[in-house]
Amino acid sequence: MIRRLRKRLAAERGFTLIELMMAAAIGTVIMLAAFGLLDATVRTFGSSGHRTDVAQRGRLMLDEVTRQLRTPVCLSANGTSAILDATATSVRFYSDMTGSDFRAGSPQPAIVELAFSGGVLTQTTTRNTGTGTQTTTRRLGERLSQVVDGSTTQPYFRYWALEPVKVPPSPREANVPLSPPVGTNDRPRIARIAVAFRVGSEDDHSRHAADFDNEVYLRSIDQALASGAIRCSS
Repeated sequence: MIRRLRKRLAAERGFTLIELMMAAAIGTVIMLAAFGLLDATVRTFGSSGHRTDVAQRGRLMLDEVTRQLRTPVCLSANGTSAILDATATSVRFYSDMTGSDFRAGSPQPAIVELAFSGGVLTQTTTRNTGTGTQTTTRRLGERLSQVVDGSTTQPYFRYWALEPVKVPPSPREANVPLSPPVGTNDRPRIARIAVAFRVGSEDDHSRHAADFDNEVYLRSIDQALASGAIRCSS
């Protein structure tokens, strides 16, 4: 019985050293491939999350800036330009969202300034409360920079005036560029404002950044004015 068991055990063969080494090598390759696939999956999900975050923040900022740039109004009582200051990084203007006619007792327009500084976009609003002025500032976005198009770096804000009056009369395009900072005499001529900025991601990876831009035609544009675009006087 014992002799038979010893003979059976002696007849059984185990793995050789070469077989063990080959099995270990194949297992290592399989494990490395699995870890590589897992790492790629994690990176893909992370990249998608950053891009989604950039797209959401950029769209919200662009919508808010566009909404504000549609509100400039002139003070018909004194003929003041709707645009009070226009530079490459900021624009300040009289703003109204109430449809006010600015007569006594009616809501008065606020002064709104949109400014890019240090990678941050802020909106500063100054209102006349009747007993004084009230100023509020809120941050609209961050991780911002200028848009680079090839070798050209675009300003955050760009401005155009209407082309000269046509004969016979026909619609005029707002295609005459006004170099910022726009001077006092040219501010009433501003008919179109463009805004452009780049939004960076939380990981500061340039591959995840995205550019946003839009343009707005100011309301109350008077095509008949030869020297300007906006009719401010009554």
